[in-house]
Amino acid sequence: MITIVGASGRQIAEIAEKAGYRCQVVDLFGDRDTRLICNRSQQSDSSFVFDLQQLSEESQSGQPITGFEDGTEFLITGGVERRSGLLDALSQTGALRSVSVESMSELGDPGKINQCFNQLKTETGISSFELFLSEDEFWSRHDETDDPFEEFIHKSLNGCGGQSVKLVDRSTLALRLPAGTVFQKRLSGTPISALYCSSFAESECNVSTLGVTQQLVGESFCIASPFQYCGSVSGYQLTPEHQSNVDAIGQSIASRFGLRGVFGVDFIHNANGVYPVDINPRFTASTEIIQRAEFGDRLNIVDLHLAAIAGTPSQIISLPENSNKAQIVFGKAVLFNGHDQAFVFPESVIDMFPMSFDVDAKATSIADVPVPQSLIAAGAPILSLMASGESASEVRDKLEHCAFEIYKLIAAN
Repeated sequence: MITIVGASGRQIAEIAEKAGYRCQVVDLFGDRDTRLICNRSQQSDSSFVFDLQQLSEESQSGQPITGFEDGTEFLITGGVERRSGLLDALSQTGALRSVSVESMSELGDPGKINQCFNQLKTETGISSFELFLSEDEFWSRHDETDDPFEEFIHKSLNGCGGQSVKLVDRSTLALRLPAGTVFQKRLSGTPISALYCSSFAESECNVSTLGVTQQLVGESFCIASPFQYCGSVSGYQLTPEHQSNVDAIGQSIASRFGLRGVFGVDFIHNANGVYPVDINPRFTASTEIIQRAEFGDRLNIVDLHLAAIAGTPSQIISLPENSNKAQIVFGKAVLFNGHDQAFVFPESVIDMFPMSFDVDAKATSIADVPVPQSLIAAGAPILSLMASGESASEVRDKLEHCAFEIYKLIAAN
C-alpha cells in the first residue's frame, strides 16, 4: 500500500496507480478524481482519501499514527517536507519512502542552503541567489549596494507554491515578519524547474535529470497572485552549457545533502545562466508533466523513486531514451478563485472536459476536480487544466481558452 501525503496527492496517485500500486491519499482537498483513482487502484468503493489537517493534529502526540495498514509506504508531496513532527510520526507508523527526515531538516535551514549555494559557486562557478537571513542583514547588504533598480523579495521557507512570496517594501518590513522569513534578490528571467532522481552505489551519488519545465507563475488567465505557482509546460530548451549547469547543480545538491529519490530545484533562467532559487526535497508539481513528456508508459517515476530509495545500485537505474520523437508538448494550469467571495463548484464544468486520469495523456482534460457541492473559498484553487500540442505557445493558447470557458461558466452560475 502506498500512502501519498501532502497538500495535493492526486498527480502522484495517478502515476502510481498506472504502475499497479494500491494507493491512498492524505491531502487538503480530497478531490473527486483523487478518490476515483484510489478506488480504482484498490478495486473498492471504500474511502481511501483522508484529511491532512487531521493527520497533522494526530501526529503531534509524537506516537505512531493509527489507522494505516501494516507495511504502508509513505510518499511525500508539497507542503509537508518541513513539518518535522509529522514526518517523524509517519516514519514511526510505516516506511517513509522519501528524502531522509534529517536531510529535509537541513534543507529547512536557510544558513545551510546558503552554504550549499556558496559551495556550488566554488565548485562549479555557477552563481545563485543569496539568501539574506534577517532583516538587519538584508538592509546592511542592501545599503552597501544602494542600487535603486534592484528589487528583492521576502518569503517563508515554510511556504508552498509561492503563496508567501512578496516584494520587499519598507512599509512591509516595518511590521514583524514571521519566523523563517528570508530575503532574496529578484532577477528577471524565466522561472523553470528541474526534476531529478538520485541514487547511491556504495558511497557514490549518481543523479539523473529527468526533465525541465517552464513554470507558470502569477498568470492572469489563472487569476493567480503575482508570485503564485499556477502551472508547468514541457519542452523548455536550454543551451548545452546551461543544461550542463542544471545537471551539475542537481548532482551537487544531492551529494551535499545525501538526497535519495526524486527531488526538484527551481531556477530563474536568462541569457547569463541558470540561477537556483529553491530546493524541493520531494515530488514537485511538475512531476506529471515530465512523466507525460519524457517517459510516457516506458518508465514510471514512482517506480524509479522507490528503486532509488531502496538502494538499487545507480548503474541499474537507467533512463530510457526519450521516444517522444514528435516532441509533443504537455502543460497544465491551475485555476484560482480570484473573487473575494466563495462559490459552489458548478457541476456543469465536468460536462465540458473529461478527467485526466481516465483519458489519453494528449487529450485536453481537467484534474484536481472538487467533489459535488464543494465550496471554493476566495483565493483557493478551483481545478487544474491539462493540454498538449506541438509547441509551448499552442499549449498555452489551449490552456488560456479552456480557462476562459470555465470562468465564463462559473460566472453564469
